[in-house]
Amino acid sequence: MRSDPVAKELRLRHGRSSNAVRHWCARAATGSSVIRVFASDTKPSLLQGLVVVSIEEMAGLRTKEEFESWFEAQLHEVAKTLQEKNRLNSRVQPGLTWGHTAKVLAIYVRAIVLHSRFFPDDIVARVKPWLFVPVDNIVIKRLETCGVRTPFRKIREIATRADFYFVQNLLAERCDAGIARVVFDDGWADREESVAQQALQPASRARGVHRKSKNKPRAARG
Repeated sequence: MRSDPVAKELRLRHGRSSNAVRHWCARAATGSSVIRVFASDTKPSLLQGLVVVSIEEMAGLRTKEEFESWFEAQLHEVAKTLQEKNRLNSRVQPGLTWGHTAKVLAIYVRAIVLHSRFFPDDIVARVKPWLFVPVDNIVIKRLETCGVRTPFRKIREIATRADFYFVQNLLAERCDAGIARVVFDDGWADREESVAQQALQPASRARGVHRKSKNKPRAARG
């Protein structure tokens, strides 16, 4: 009996599906706005560092403390892949590990847990409250508008574990029941509102031009 090449290809893709999720989430976590501060040839190393993170181990974590220990272990491993090329990079130092790498890893882990079907729902529900918010300039400014002054003003100034946990612990303490701190940097709904407002602006400007044209003095006839 001849083998079906289509069925064979489907089996191959099915077997690689979890690895595909890793690569997809790694790409999502390393967009241009995130990667641009690193040395120009950093991205391949960073992508490789992310896809080898021991994601499956999260399924066995039972407490917030276990998650934090797991995250920190992965963080230092990913940071090692960036250190050589960014040792003298003033745009990320001294916050390479606890600032910029932690931000990327937090985005990656969030994408795996919340934006894919890598884990079943019960594990997602258990892990979600522990997920770290990716701290960036938007988060820092959003905290300032809420009256919170952080010990740092830029991501590269998040140089220590204490700096990192300052924001994470503060947000965890302020969460109402059923709300996870990881949502604090979510700005997609804001973008939708901004797009809606921009869509209305051309019509408003057109009406304004029309009104002005009506009031424009007529040229005197000779």
